[in-house]
Amino acid sequence: MSGDALKKRVRRNKEVIQFLFVLIAGTNAVAGLLGWLVRGKVVTLLNILTLAVEAGVYYVLKKISTPVTAHGEKKTEIKDGGADLHSRGVVHILKEVVYISLAAKVAGMVWRKSWIIFALVPITGYYEIFRRRDMSKKR
Repeated sequence: MSGDALKKRVRRNKEVIQFLFVLIAGTNAVAGLLGWLVRGKVVTLLNILTLAVEAGVYYVLKKISTPVTAHGEKKTEIKDGGADLHSRGVVHILKEVVYISLAAKVAGMVWRKSWIIFALVPITGYYEIFRRRDMSKKR
């Protein structure tokens, strides 16, 4: 892979990681504020669980997308750009887990049984892992 393509992937990965961080932090702040205004509680069990899921997935995505660099005498060289966060597969499933947990958190402000939304996680995983694999074999 050429140096320009690696730099582009590193830049795009950094943008995705920053977007996820802002999205997670913003949604948690809004959920806490609205929970305090509507119910009088800043922290609920759903907020704690979804924050733990989001933080764990964020950490994994940041860890696998971090580039490996080699420091020379005059310049720094990128050896490996890390995983591409725009690819399908496991990375895509992990990003969808974050989006689903954020949706559950937002729905939890209005609907008490919003934890049911988490049923989408295994459904999405099944589709990505098994159905896509079966479709790619038919081509």
